[in-house]
Amino acid sequence: MNKLQISKRVSYVFLLAIFLSACSNEPDNKQISSFKFNDIYVEQLDKNGIKQFTFKTKKAKINELDKSIKAKDSLVIFFQGNKPNYKLTSNTSNLTGNGEKILLDSGIEMISLLNNDFSLKADSILWIKELAQATIEGNIVVKIKGSSFLAKKAIYNHKQNTVKFTGIDEYNYSNLNNKAKISLMAENAMWRGDINTLTFTNNESKVLTKIFIYK
Repeated sequence: MNKLQISKRVSYVFLLAIFLSACSNEPDNKQISSFKFNDIYVEQLDKNGIKQFTFKTKKAKINELDKSIKAKDSLVIFFQGNKPNYKLTSNTSNLTGNGEKILLDSGIEMISLLNNDFSLKADSILWIKELAQATIEGNIVVKIKGSSFLAKKAIYNHKQNTVKFTGIDEYNYSNLNNKAKISLMAENAMWRGDINTLTFTNNESKVLTKIFIYK
């Protein structure tokens, strides 16, 4: 077996039944609930047939009881207007309900495929199809346009192509050519991927900025 392909247009259960009947020669046993595969490819489209993401993995185990996929070394590509936009990699992942939810939960990195202006690392990313958004949590380290900061939580909004960060800490910006360093205190940050801008805000006070000029 080389590849299992799943999309909104094809029933997950129907595909699973085909592959199990073709690849498993073991006798029927109700206690057997999971099967291992070498290559899995999942594609999710919206109601208009526009590609939202693709999911690939080389090693995975499919649980027949809850229709979930547990995978290692996963690759997720988010699309905007059928064009690849962000690449997400993780050591382990769990996909349920034909892509209704995808949890990336180890060694996560998310980078922009359109330019080198955006990258982050985190402990977990949970994609929820119904909301068209992903929640990013755990030791978030962000690098955007020469800026770097930590965040407690982030929300990726797929429809708006934005990432909202909360709990900002240790923000720094360095420009070695101008021999300047900038630091600031802010509670929130908003990355707008369509126009490549990063905006900082506070809930009740102004953003505090410090600029250091070196000789």
